[in-house]
Amino acid sequence: VSTQSTGYLRNRETGGYLGITRKRKRLELVLVEGKEKAAPFFTSYARFISFDYPQYHIVNGGLKKIVGAIRDIDPLDLWTLSSCNIVNPASGLSFDIANDGTFDRLSSGATDMSSPSQRFDVGVSARWSLTSSSTGMPYTKHKKHGHVFDDNEKNSLARFAWMARQLITNNGRAVRPPTDSDTEADRYDFRFGDKDSEVRLRGCGHQQAHSGRDYGEGEPSGGGIWQAEDERVY
Repeated sequence: VSTQSTGYLRNRETGGYLGITRKRKRLELVLVEGKEKAAPFFTSYARFISFDYPQYHIVNGGLKKIVGAIRDIDPLDLWTLSSCNIVNPASGLSFDIANDGTFDRLSSGATDMSSPSQRFDVGVSARWSLTSSSTGMPYTKHKKHGHVFDDNEKNSLARFAWMARQLITNNGRAVRPPTDSDTEADRYDFRFGDKDSEVRLRGCGHQQAHSGRDYGEGEPSGGGIWQAEDERVY
């Protein structure tokens, strides 16, 4: 039996939700007041796809029909989650950046939604890289110094994926904020249902490569940032 996680997109400024309406045989995105009128979406290959109309995904403020195979996906149609606070509910700690005197490293701190160092850009689905929202530096693997935030092209990007609400590395380890803020991010063997390793995203905006800015600045949002809410599993 396969499952599919879905969620709603809510505008943080207006409190409205993203809905879908049909006008003259054409599907359009609209802003609706209540969640009961909101349209559910799911993610696949860094795209927001309509749950009710799975042949359509969100592109540049509208709905675009999906054509071709995975290899035909336009990179400009892909989404990222910008300026996210990544919190581990079990410990109450969020990922943070700590400088060791030479490099910025992925560490932890008490959750502070106003702290720029606790904000990161992450992927929606598939494999993606982690980037500090405040410095613009990607999380990389340095040959001599291990995992650091650095823009040196000689470093290799650290890749992640989402699995069962956990942040998973390329080699299948779950990453969570360390309980000691002086140490680097902890890595554990991945296990389904491991509540200690689950993380939640807070305060994210959604960006699409077309504009490079937070979705919601144009129609139908009326301004502001969209965030996912109330994930369901079917």
